[in-house]
Amino acid sequence: MPEEIVLIQPRSFAMSTACSGTLSSLNWRNATEQKQAVDRHQGLTVGMVSLAFADDAIAGRYIESSDPGCNYWKPEKPEDEGWFGLSINEIDGLPVFGWVRREVAPCP
Repeated sequence: MPEEIVLIQPRSFAMSTACSGTLSSLNWRNATEQKQAVDRHQGLTVGMVSLAFADDAIAGRYIESSDPGCNYWKPEKPEDEGWFGLSINEIDGLPVFGWVRREVAPCP
């Protein structure tokens, strides 16, 4: 019997002080497992936004602070509709916010 695929569902969230974690209705052990789930089973398009490209005051506040929190950062959502937050990770010492949405199939 094939394994049942549980689709990721959007849920509300507030930016945490930790600047990391999974925001979806599913949890993964690591980033590789998360990416595989998104690519293979979920039919999601991924958009990443780094704090490095945020307003200078926000990026500077994070870089200059000894506090790892980033609850003041509001990652910009990609254009179009249907995007929801999936995860917050750190890459090269800065938070990166992962937006996803269901892939939109063109009308025949």
